[in-house]
Amino acid sequence: MAPRPGEKVLVPTDVKAGAFPGEKLVTVTTEGGPVSGFAKTNAIVERGNSQYIMAEVKNVTSKILTVKLAGSFLPRPA
Repeated sequence: MAPRPGEKVLVPTDVKAGAFPGEKLVTVTTEGGPVSGFAKTNAIVERGNSQYIMAEVKNVTSKILTVKLAGSFLPRPA
């Protein structure tokens, strides 16, 4: 069953040290390319050898899941 708007989901992410204590630099792969930003450490979930960031589902179509990621993200270069 597909997630519904408002549901919380885990999105696979690459995590590195952030500039400040309590935050991490995260990169998420999207259809349009990688998106990077900063998230609080409590928004990152580890499962086995993988890391995920919390997100809220905003829209669902048959091919695309749009989510709002926890944190502050940098705009992609044009």
